[in-house]
Amino acid sequence: MSGNVSLDLPQDLLESIQRTRTAAIALAKLPSDAKNNALEAIAVALEQQLIATLTTCDRKNPKF
Repeated sequence: MSGNVSLDLPQDLLESIQRTRTAAIALAKLPSDAKNNALEAIAVALEQQLIATLTTCDRKNPKF
C-alpha cells in the first residue's frame, strides 16, 4: 500500500484493505450504475470489518 502508516493493525484487516484497494481500482473502469452498486457494497463491507476489528480490540484492551 502506498502512504505507509505505522499502525498496529491485525493482518486480516491489512489484507482486507489491500483487496479493497485493488477492487476499487478495477471498479473505476465499470459503467456508472455498476460502479455505484459495487462501491456501496465495498463501503458496507469495510464498515462491518472495522466494527468487528474495533470490537475485538476493545475486548483485548478495554482502554483502547
